[in-house]
Amino acid sequence: MDSDLRKKNEFFAEMFSLNYRHIMSFIYTLVPNSSDADDIMQETARVMWEKIDQFEVGTNFVSWALSIAKYQVLSYRKKYHPKVPFNTRLIETLSQEVQDVSPRNHMKLDALRQCLQKLNQRDQKLIFYRFEKRFTAKLLAQQLGVAMNTIYRNESRILDMLLKCIQKSLKAAEL
Repeated sequence: MDSDLRKKNEFFAEMFSLNYRHIMSFIYTLVPNSSDADDIMQETARVMWEKIDQFEVGTNFVSWALSIAKYQVLSYRKKYHPKVPFNTRLIETLSQEVQDVSPRNHMKLDALRQCLQKLNQRDQKLIFYRFEKRFTAKLLAQQLGVAMNTIYRNESRILDMLLKCIQKSLKAAEL
């Protein structure tokens, strides 16, 4: 392998690995389905690799990568969800908002994802139905056959655990 190609490989590998979470968080913001997001990330990485010669060293790698990711999201939605109407301008606006978010917020989101995975299945299920599926406490209590107070008490306990876990994770990242 010649020297230029090796340098290109090393540069790409380093920049991609340093910014992978940021790029993946960006894609998750635009595509909530994790399977779709993984597919888009894989395609984004492929396109980035193909276009690495177009990247100007010294400019913002993350902005360049997020721009490619945005177009991969648009392409994916057009290809796999053609009957689902979406506003391209909305995707543009959302992607700009996400790009403007501080790295600290991405760290918080990553910490939240890790902390959610540490919860037991019962607690994960409760959080999933309350916050992702947006079940009311009353509906969830009916579904599970428990009192509404039990839902509120468990939710409070879980949110407290998540907050402490996130704070601990962020503190460890600062060291």
